[in-house]
Amino acid sequence: MKSKSFRKNLITFLTGTAAAQAILVLISPILSRLFTPTEFGELSIYTSIFMVLSVLVTLRYEQAIIIAKSEQEAMQVLKICLIISFVLSISLMLLLYFFKSSFLAIMDISTGATWIWLIPISMLALGLYQSLNYWSTRRAQYKLLSRSLMFRSTSMSTVQILSGFLKLGNNGLIIGQVIGQVIASIVLFIQVLTIDKKVFFNSKLTLKTIKKTIISFKEFPIFNAPQGLIDTFSRNMIPFFFVAYYGTSIAGYYAMAAKMIQIPFDLIGNSIFQVFYPKITEDFNEGKDIFKNTKKIIFYMSLISVLFIAVIAIGGPWIFEIFLGANWGIAGEYGRWIIISFVASFVTKPVVAIIRLFKLQHLHLIFEILLLILRCSILVIGGQILSPVETLMYYSMTSLLFYGALIIFILTKIKKKGINIKI
Repeated sequence: MKSKSFRKNLITFLTGTAAAQAILVLISPILSRLFTPTEFGELSIYTSIFMVLSVLVTLRYEQAIIIAKSEQEAMQVLKICLIISFVLSISLMLLLYFFKSSFLAIMDISTGATWIWLIPISMLALGLYQSLNYWSTRRAQYKLLSRSLMFRSTSMSTVQILSGFLKLGNNGLIIGQVIGQVIASIVLFIQVLTIDKKVFFNSKLTLKTIKKTIISFKEFPIFNAPQGLIDTFSRNMIPFFFVAYYGTSIAGYYAMAAKMIQIPFDLIGNSIFQVFYPKITEDFNEGKDIFKNTKKIIFYMSLISVLFIAVIAIGGPWIFEIFLGANWGIAGEYGRWIIISFVASFVTKPVVAIIRLFKLQHLHLIFEILLLILRCSILVIGGQILSPVETLMYYSMTSLLFYGALIIFILTKIKKKGINIKI
């Protein structure tokens, strides 16, 4: 992949993602006035459960689509992902049917939470979307991804705003999120099937090829899935602890702060990763040196992060009050510390791609386990003796130190291997 192609693909995906994220930003002042912090807190519980479970929906095999050696093999992996997503989603539906009360009791959720049945539907839609996402990335079909993101943002926003006027409460927020994901998945599936119909139907999937493919990429469910589960739970567990120690309303303020701060980092970080991962895979397979420019990307992402931190640190509460309403200043206070955790994760994105290529998933898993233990300890101790702001401060600083150590460790590994990406 040439330098101009890299930049063109990045700009294409970045533009589409920016438009989709802009919709979410524009409706935020409307939603913050239609729904209460408590309702956003309840949404955060649903989102956290969904995000944690969704890591397992394809057992991480979708990540193997990009590194598959041929189009046929990549399509076989895609089909296996779809099968796994369907089986696991149905299995979750059955588990909820038989053990719903126990699940709600463990999660300390009201027995009247009817939205629990939407989780398997969301998982199936996300499994489809993630698989097609990686296929489209492999094929450099970034316009398809951008279009699907626009459909997701538009449909989700429309349903949530209508739900607010109809006073549907937290159920309206959750239903809007589910509908947005389902529509995005359907749109992307139709586009991919239209363009790659020949590849899709010509790639035969037999029990023999399923077994061979599953074994060939076994490191993804063995290492990537547990690592992803731990990492996702580690990043999405705050609402559970905040509801338990500080109340649903405080969790709602946190959820709004996290949502608003996450938008620019998702916009830039995901766009870079979406283009960077296939490029680095290609150059890695060709034996090229990737150290210098990987370090350069991390440096530029760090500079971007400093700018965001400065803006939120100086005007966080004021920005949130002006944009979302007078009663959302607390979210701005939380944002001053939340952003540090997001920065740490954002700057580490190129490193995650390197980890997969060098097959260092086992080390990454150990790293995530240690970070999870520390984060849980901070949230438990903080919930008992500290204020929400102080708890977030220690949580975010721990994240920054750990991710910084991971970056240094991986860059050292790359330098020894002598591999570099030309951008």
